[in-house]
Amino acid sequence: MVGMWPAHDRALWRCLEAMVEHPEIQAAAMESLTLGAKHSRAARSMLWAIFSVLRPGYIVETGTSHGLTSGFMWALGEAVGKRPTVVTIDIAPSTLSPTVWRHLGATGFITFVRGDSASQIPQRCREGIEFALVDGDHTYAGAERDWRAITPLMARRSVAYFDNMGHIDGCGRFVNGLNPHWFHPEMAMVVCGLSEAELQTIFTTYIGLELPLWWEAI
Repeated sequence: MVGMWPAHDRALWRCLEAMVEHPEIQAAAMESLTLGAKHSRAARSMLWAIFSVLRPGYIVETGTSHGLTSGFMWALGEAVGKRPTVVTIDIAPSTLSPTVWRHLGATGFITFVRGDSASQIPQRCREGIEFALVDGDHTYAGAERDWRAITPLMARRSVAYFDNMGHIDGCGRFVNGLNPHWFHPEMAMVVCGLSEAELQTIFTTYIGLELPLWWEAI
């Protein structure tokens, strides 16, 4: 049955399977994905739409947590035929993330860096970042510092993706000043070097994935 799911859902399921040794975290992740974080389905749909067009080979993430999102992005890259290199940064390490990455076969492709993301990005990341996920402390200052650190390293053809725009600590207020391509109240992206046709494909793919859910709501 899983083999009949869309590719982005299969990628997510592979990540959740990796949590089987930690049932309490697996249950919390599944609840968040289905109930708590109501924008998570939209986020997965847009990530798939972006990866299908961009096919990023070098990804940087701020905010590792349990390694679910970094693993998911790696699995998406594999699904579109390009196993990416992922650098993920957090102030606190997770004991679960190596299990997730190992289960996916991503060991050696995903590197965890411990420390403040804004200071670690210039030291530990190289030029040519094709996809950046900014999902750190969600403050205005934190988003600004991460953006200033990432910007000089972004590839000519790239996407910076920001999560939790509605967070009370104000990261959304900073991102709004970047004139991003908004597609959801909780998420935004800043695009560089993609053609109008490519952007159209991204949004068309996203709408196609989300339309059944919207129709059910109506």
